[in-house]
Amino acid sequence: LGLDFAGELSRLHDRIAGLRKKYGSQAIQALVEERNAARKAKNFSRADEIRKQLLAAGFAIEDTPQGTILKPS
Repeated sequence: LGLDFAGELSRLHDRIAGLRKKYGSQAIQALVEERNAARKAKNFSRADEIRKQLLAAGFAIEDTPQGTILKPS
């Protein structure tokens, strides 16, 4: 099929690194933690606001049974 998985993984890694540098790893992590707390408290409107903030910053969120996964959007 000619897929370059290593190249794609490298591009995703670089994109995440660039986004974290631009927005700050600590700020992003704080938003993820705040969103998790909002979800736990069933404050879904706040959790959705944070999801939108992260999406605007270039991150998509996937909630899994193992926890929240942050991906470049």
